[in-house]
Amino acid sequence: MINDFSRNGSSSALSWHEPQSEAAVMAEVSDQLKRNISLAVPRSDDTTVKGKKIISFPFQDPLPFATRVLAKAFQTNANNIGTRLHNADGSEGGFEGSQELERRLLSMIAEILGAKSEEVDGFMTLGATASNLDGMQIGREKGRTPDKQCKNTTAIFGSFLTHYSIDRAAKTLNIAPNFDDTENDDGTGYYKLGTDGRGRVLVEQIEEKIERIAAEHPIVTHFIVVGNAGTTMLGSVDDIPQIDALITKLKARFPEKHFHFHVDAAFGAFVAPFLRDVPDIGFRNKNVGTVGVDIYKTLPGHVGSGALFVRRDLANVTRSSSEYVPIGGSISSVGSKPGAMAVACYAILRLLGKKGLQENAQRLMSIASFARDQLSELNLHLFPNDLPIIGVSGRFPVELLDYYIVHESTFPLNGRQPLREDSGFAHIWNVVAMPHIEKNILHLTADYRWVLHGRNSLWNID
Repeated sequence: MINDFSRNGSSSALSWHEPQSEAAVMAEVSDQLKRNISLAVPRSDDTTVKGKKIISFPFQDPLPFATRVLAKAFQTNANNIGTRLHNADGSEGGFEGSQELERRLLSMIAEILGAKSEEVDGFMTLGATASNLDGMQIGREKGRTPDKQCKNTTAIFGSFLTHYSIDRAAKTLNIAPNFDDTENDDGTGYYKLGTDGRGRVLVEQIEEKIERIAAEHPIVTHFIVVGNAGTTMLGSVDDIPQIDALITKLKARFPEKHFHFHVDAAFGAFVAPFLRDVPDIGFRNKNVGTVGVDIYKTLPGHVGSGALFVRRDLANVTRSSSEYVPIGGSISSVGSKPGAMAVACYAILRLLGKKGLQENAQRLMSIASFARDQLSELNLHLFPNDLPIIGVSGRFPVELLDYYIVHESTFPLNGRQPLREDSGFAHIWNVVAMPHIEKNILHLTADYRWVLHGRNSLWNID
């Protein structure tokens, strides 16, 4: 019976062999969805997830209009398999409407990233984790000759703050041996480098490491550099133009090598381009080959919407074709994908316009400034932030874990040499400045004072 299904979701308790009525299924689904949290929900008396305040979620509630568009588009169950910016005549037949809207969406985002639509290609993904995988694969395969197809000849370079999806891509693509020990004796692998006090990769370390490997390990023919446009814990943006200039220098010094520059702009794609104090993160940097973005993180969109952009001359490096699907070749690792998500994302950008995107970016930075001011009054050590993410040094108070959802991590005490065995580690948590944070940060600072000084909180914490 459905009623035997435990509230904690133990699948072993579910007897599902007998058909159920629509009413019974809807009742079950509705009951489970009540357990999900709303980003701006007032705290209730219980301490389940639903009653917690969100501090660290890198996304916001979607626009109701976008949800209506998504629901309407899902009714057609459109498949945008193979759809990309430049294949208007090569996608799955029968879904031309949703495919055209995906191409229009991609063209708008390409402009935000500093590219003319004819200069780049692109396609939607389920998020920047998938985009990063495709970006790494393009970097591994560009210029590869048939005799090198089965050999690992690639090294990846990025700061230790780079998203874990690059670790996963390095392992999946057989570039790094495992997730813990990522460097191989032959010079291939994934090299995690130091940062400055703002969390920006030390460009001189990229140069030193590549020059040494190129000189000592001739087997390494492909060098992938990952630039961050918004690190997960600190919101830091690497100096993309400086890295771009370095790659120009390295190409001249090692003309026989292949260099690929991938920018992970999952968080920063729709904020950084509108900020004066942040270096250009996109295709105006001539060596940037691929850029991965998330559409839902800083925009009011739906989880599971991302994209990868690639320069036109690299677009077919990973192309694959199928005899039974007339799509003219896919350049994505994703096959079938929901056209409805592309339609909803297009609706968001059309509704907001470029002016609305700029206002959204400025609002998020204003919320981050407000949160920073509130946290500063607690005498906490705050890391500098380029984007609306504020890193806080130390442990989040255990007394408040039942009331707040936060992301915590460990941070090397010596950020310039993060892999030194004697570096040691400290704890860090962060605040991601989204619209729901404005009220939540007031609750948090009041509760934090209660923990530190026994002062009255806005809430009763037993």
